[in-house]
Amino acid sequence: MKRFSIIIPDAILNLAIVAYPEIQDSRVELRIDKNNAKEILSFLLEKDKNDKYLHLKKFARILREVALGNYDGDLYDHEPPKGKHVTAMKFKGKENIRIACKEIFCGSKKVIMVSLFHKKSTKGKKISKRDLAIYEAVGGYEYEC
Repeated sequence: MKRFSIIIPDAILNLAIVAYPEIQDSRVELRIDKNNAKEILSFLLEKDKNDKYLHLKKFARILREVALGNYDGDLYDHEPPKGKHVTAMKFKGKENIRIACKEIFCGSKKVIMVSLFHKKSTKGKKISKRDLAIYEAVGGYEYEC
């Protein structure tokens, strides 16, 4: 299925660069699925009652891993199905939120944040059928270069 994406807004990227300047030198382009951009950006910019960002610090750490080309099981890693270039940004904690991503390679690497969801908790490393269905759907999407 053909989908479209937009480049992550500079305002959000700049907030992460303050914490990790090496993000600025990355050749990896970070994008957001156009259909889900509002939901994902709202999550990333969510604030608490003291007007502090709830998820931005973790997002900056994840962006650092993405920018350096690293995979970390606690922050950003490959997800099934194999060979579909599906990864997930992991916001573990009370809510256990994931942002399913699609990596594409056309000249340079692009990471597209596609879908925000609450991960179903399962025992061990097993992935729930619902979560697997989300990852499989993301794996089937095609994006422009």
